[in-house]
Amino acid sequence: MKIKISKSLLEKARWAMNIDPYTGFCLACGDQADGADPDAEEEECDNCGKQKVYGAEQIIAYSQE
Repeated sequence: MKIKISKSLLEKARWAMNIDPYTGFCLACGDQADGADPDAEEEECDNCGKQKVYGAEQIIAYSQE
């Protein structure tokens, strides 16, 4: 699957993996999702309600495809 990841989001994901691997980010609104599994995909965002939350580990993995 191809997802669009901005450079700033990738930097946040790398930072999160070093601090707390259970952090995700919403690709729709950019909100940080605490408690997200590292391999989370398409989970619901508490802020905007869209199914666009990805775990930091997944964001990093998709950026390398």
